[in-house]
Amino acid sequence: MTEDLLEEQSEVLAKLGTSAEGAHLRARMQSACLLSDMESFKVVLLEEFCEAAFCVIKLSLLLVLNNFEGFSDEILFLHKTVSK
Repeated sequence: MTEDLLEEQSEVLAKLGTSAEGAHLRARMQSACLLSDMESFKVVLLEEFCEAAFCVIKLSLLLVLNNFEGFSDEILFLHKTVSK
């Protein structure tokens, strides 16, 4: 979120006042933003997990097959990727 949007959001939240209704509305708005952030974070983590899991599976298959000819560079790359 840009600085402009953060400032605008802060102004909107401040304008809701201190009443019970304002506090309830503020909580709902902040919850929606938090949920959106959490969902985005979850997608990124899932993508990174799947990429790492794929590398581990691929490396495992290469090692199990004992077919290292032509794969030495790929094995080194996968090992470095998984070791991060």
